[in-house]
Amino acid sequence: MLQPNLDLPDLSIDYKEIGTTNRDVKDYDEVPSITPHNFETYNFSDIDRYKKSEFDSAIKDRNTAIMIEQTQAYIYYNLELAHANRGKFSSTIDNFNSITQQSSDEVDAYYNRGVIYHDKGELHKTISDLTKVIELEPKAAEVYRLRGHIYGMQGDFDNAIQDYTKAIELNLNDAEAYRIRGLTYGMQSDFENAIADVTYAIKLQPDNVEIYSTCGLVYYFKGDFDEAITNLNEAIRLNPDSDLAYCTLGAVYARKGEIDQAIQNYDTALSLNPEFATAYYHRGIAHSMQSDFGNAIVDFTQVVNLNPDFVDAYHVRGVTYRDKDDFDNAINDFGIVIKRQPDNAKPYNDRGFVYRLKGDFDNAIIDLNRAIDIDPDFADAYHNRGIAYRDKGDFDMAINDLSAVIELEPDVAEGYHYRGAVYYSKDDFEKAIDDFTEVIKLGANVFDYHNRGLAYSKMGDFENAINDFTEVIKLQPDAGNYSTRGIAYILKGDLDRGIADLTQAIKLNPNDTSVYHARSEAYSKKGDFDNAIEDYTKVIQLNPKDAEAYYCRGLAFAEKDEVDKIISDFSRAIELNPDHAYAYNKRGQIYNYKEDFDSAIADYNKAIELNADDANAYYYRALAYIDKDEINKAITDYTKVIELVSDFPKTYYHRGLAYSRKGDFDEAIVDYTKAIELKSDDTDAYCYRGITYLRKKDYDLAIEDFSKVVELEPEHVSVYYYSGLAYLFKGNFDDLAIENFNKAIELNPDHADMYYYRGAAYNFKGELDISIQDFTKAIELNPDHVEAYMHRGNAYSDKSELDRAIADYTEVLKLRPKVAEYYYIRGEAWLLAKDWEEAKTDLTVALLQDVDVAGMFHNTYKSIDAFEEKIEDRLPKEIVQLLTPRSEPFEIDKEARIALGMKYYGDDILSSGLAARLADVPRVEFIMLMGDYGLSPLYVNEEELVNSGF
Repeated sequence: MLQPNLDLPDLSIDYKEIGTTNRDVKDYDEVPSITPHNFETYNFSDIDRYKKSEFDSAIKDRNTAIMIEQTQAYIYYNLELAHANRGKFSSTIDNFNSITQQSSDEVDAYYNRGVIYHDKGELHKTISDLTKVIELEPKAAEVYRLRGHIYGMQGDFDNAIQDYTKAIELNLNDAEAYRIRGLTYGMQSDFENAIADVTYAIKLQPDNVEIYSTCGLVYYFKGDFDEAITNLNEAIRLNPDSDLAYCTLGAVYARKGEIDQAIQNYDTALSLNPEFATAYYHRGIAHSMQSDFGNAIVDFTQVVNLNPDFVDAYHVRGVTYRDKDDFDNAINDFGIVIKRQPDNAKPYNDRGFVYRLKGDFDNAIIDLNRAIDIDPDFADAYHNRGIAYRDKGDFDMAINDLSAVIELEPDVAEGYHYRGAVYYSKDDFEKAIDDFTEVIKLGANVFDYHNRGLAYSKMGDFENAINDFTEVIKLQPDAGNYSTRGIAYILKGDLDRGIADLTQAIKLNPNDTSVYHARSEAYSKKGDFDNAIEDYTKVIQLNPKDAEAYYCRGLAFAEKDEVDKIISDFSRAIELNPDHAYAYNKRGQIYNYKEDFDSAIADYNKAIELNADDANAYYYRALAYIDKDEINKAITDYTKVIELVSDFPKTYYHRGLAYSRKGDFDEAIVDYTKAIELKSDDTDAYCYRGITYLRKKDYDLAIEDFSKVVELEPEHVSVYYYSGLAYLFKGNFDDLAIENFNKAIELNPDHADMYYYRGAAYNFKGELDISIQDFTKAIELNPDHVEAYMHRGNAYSDKSELDRAIADYTEVLKLRPKVAEYYYIRGEAWLLAKDWEEAKTDLTVALLQDVDVAGMFHNTYKSIDAFEEKIEDRLPKEIVQLLTPRSEPFEIDKEARIALGMKYYGDDILSSGLAARLADVPRVEFIMLMGDYGLSPLYVNEEELVNSGF
């Protein structure tokens, strides 16, 4: 069985994968809004009402200035007319004289200077001069109203309302004072007083278009869009040419989310007044809401063409360029705003934000530093700087800034959300969980349940992770969320529920290849490789160029041992992705399995070329080198693996095997010992260290290691076998040897060597019959077991069953005809059987192969006389000569040698090649002579002479 790895991937996720809120999309993720909480969103025009009618459209512009930005409003049109024509104040003066019924140079001077200060934007000086006018003319209601406007523009609503109230006391029928006071109450969200004032204003002047428009705005502030639309429609009925009413009506529809209707009203306003800058401004915002950035930019550009001093138009155009990913033009527009308003923190914040999007984190941080210097309580700037630090990889600085956001806005979820995400990126999952929990407390958020679930998963707390993902599914039961929970179930080990969730995800989105990938991994973990293969095949159908799908399907085929399909899929993965190091590595393993070692090594070489630090490639290449018997190369690769991964015990174990194979037992023992240090229950390392001790004949240490293996793994088959050998070769421990061989055979009854060595142990004990039974069983299991034949022959010989002994020795010679000593052994058996001719033949062949026949004989029997006494017979002279030590090489004539060769060939002991060598003639000549000895050359095989030992 091939064993490739099929484990699930890492949901690393960095913060980008954790989920985001809309914090990074600040400006157009909601419909444009006129909010009563920011006075800049509605600028009053009454100070300019005293000027010439040519400024009327600009006055309307200020009345409908609308901001869309979520966290702070942009600065809108402010007092354009005061800058438009500074020399034309005479109509204002005339109007003032008719109201006050007093004309004095001093009053005119204070008033005119106040107007000039107003036009310069020095509103506190305007208030000072208007206050002087009021001191001189305390019953001038219009001046109280005018000063109220200035207070309102400064955000001083209380003083503004106080002045409007004074104006009303002086003139109970001043509909304009009621209108503006109502609007100011609306800015303070005091809708009861606001509606009362504008309603009374309508009662005073039921045909006043501006009052209905203001009433529409107050209802708009209140969020009562239907009433707002009703009042604005009434304004339009009274004056179908009211571009202001149409523009404001467009803003209401935009806030309702009816963008097409909003644009239609802005279009009407512009058809009535093609130079209506605010209508272009808001139509541009509406286009942006529809992601029609091109037309939005055209409209904002028209605004700045009509009024180059409309700074906010540059600002929102910069935002639109940003959303269009035109970062350079965005930076340029924010630069214009900064040049005009160098002490305004907002454009620095927004330009810094764009620098971050552009990847220029250093310039982003410079701008955001400036924004914070200007406004130390600017939470949004801290946020953006924190995200810039995060993107730069400086998580600690990011956390500092996001903590500042939380300090400034402790009840706003975003700060906790983003800080939690940074903690997640730092692998500080406990703090991440704390922050995500805080977000959830502030209001259930699908992202933060999801993110907290991921953090729990990272901590291995899959139970809590699944609980969070279940909450996510309740809030948003889409395919992605079922997929996430399914993976959590799989990581928990609950494969069936994991597969069920992934199946639901596929039902909801049948074309998401990533879910098929995940489900196939789960099937693989279950061992259901058919379904795994089916899922990967589906991925390939959906995306035929998905290299990873081919790679993973190849792994699944590997579990089914479908070798050709494995190689085909890995090869296709490599074709699609030539840099797929893992595919080369795995294909190399399959080639290794097929014993195509050269192809395997070529693939490992490529994997290493792609990734020189791929320890697996070196590891498996070493195995291939072992199989090719290139031991030194294997050891070099194992050593490289150890350099890369020094604490992997199997590398030391395998290098130990290589050293053992090389015969370097001491180095092998060092490596096995290191493997055991790293993994104290590594039975393989103990076992092979024991085997190495056994080969070094250090039997006690070998037995100690084998005993440790038995302690750790009582059913370890091999260790009982090797323990038996250790006891056997130690000597005088035959019973312990037999006991271990018995256990080994019990665990594995089909292992020939176990019977063979147990037979040897019984033989040493003198229990010949039992030993013969074991040798016979070994031969049944392995008919080519030379040693079993040899030792069974010896046992038969010891029992004087010489015919059976000779039969076994004959089988030995057939299996190993090149081992010269075996001819002597059978010859000795023939001597004991008193078959002098057969004995003479075998002993002669042994002598011709330089066997020390006399030495071996005398080593066993001391002398010829002793042997003759044993057999109770006299040896023939020619036998005695063969058994007598000699000083000259043994020679026989050519004919005798040829006859010997023919005999052993005819007995099927030697091949024609080996027999010819024994005969000392060329093989062709030997074959030609066969007929002279009653043998047929027709049956000669063209065997190789590779087994020749002569």
